[in-house]
Amino acid sequence: MKHTLTLLLLCALSTATLAGPNNADREKLKSDRAAARATLQADRAKIAADRSQHDSAALASDRAHLKADRQASHSTLQADKAKLKADRDARHPASAAR
Repeated sequence: MKHTLTLLLLCALSTATLAGPNNADREKLKSDRAAARATLQADRAKIAADRSQHDSAALASDRAHLKADRQASHSTLQADKAKLKADRDARHPASAAR
């Protein structure tokens, strides 16, 4: 009777061990994890590239606005200088003749 119980216990333990995840399942899990990791890295790289491209486009836009502002300021300055010269020449016609 004692041997029968021991034998039954050994059979139960071996069956429980065999019922657990086998090597094929472990390999599939490893493969799935590796694929998920690769996908995550690819997504991160794409996000970084998109962000970089967006930043470059925003920088180019900012540069264009700054250039337009600088040109407008320069034009305004030139117009102000011309107006001041005309006002000065109008107040002092003798100095304008020189």
